[in-house]
Amino acid sequence: MVGYHLPFDLGRLARYWSPAGGYYRGGFSLGLWGDFDDEGRWHDRRYCPRLLLKAIDPRRTLFGWGSVKDRDPAIPDLSARFVDLHTLVFALTDRNVTLDGEHGACALFGEPYIKREVEYGVVDEQMLDYARDDVRYTVRLYNDCLAELRLHPGIRLEAHRLYSPATVGTRYLEAMGLQRPLLKFTNVDPRLFGWAGHEATATPP
Repeated sequence: MVGYHLPFDLGRLARYWSPAGGYYRGGFSLGLWGDFDDEGRWHDRRYCPRLLLKAIDPRRTLFGWGSVKDRDPAIPDLSARFVDLHTLVFALTDRNVTLDGEHGACALFGEPYIKREVEYGVVDEQMLDYARDDVRYTVRLYNDCLAELRLHPGIRLEAHRLYSPATVGTRYLEAMGLQRPLLKFTNVDPRLFGWAGHEATATPP
């Protein structure tokens, strides 16, 4: 699934939400499939997982599927392949921008987009044209981003796993065969890493 500010759209599609737990604690658990009973309690549809979201910061959100009791063996495990173009554009350009506008994401990739002036809260022909334009330029931007990723042959850059410009740099270091420090320096006392991290984040006098 692809969108710009995808958590906003997914929140509007969900019929139910609750606080997420575990790894996604601090985020949201969205019920997309299910029903409310006569007493107003939500029940997830069998075999249908919750969608889990957790914002890292205003530019990045983690997505995942919740667990399902008695999973149907005919249904394969699901991978959360969600692409928030806001995050992907940030990873590729180091710019925190909106979809449209003179300096927006579409303009950065050579296809400027200015949204129509519409009256919100009213579903009319103008609003439908507005929505169609939004989808059209979102698709164009996604294709432009994929074209940008293809400029990095041999580097493992996956659209749904790019969270920042640093991720791109990390993938290049991996392709060069460089090990992460924690893997390379296995004989270092863990307390030294703790002290180093404390010194790096300490406020200077």
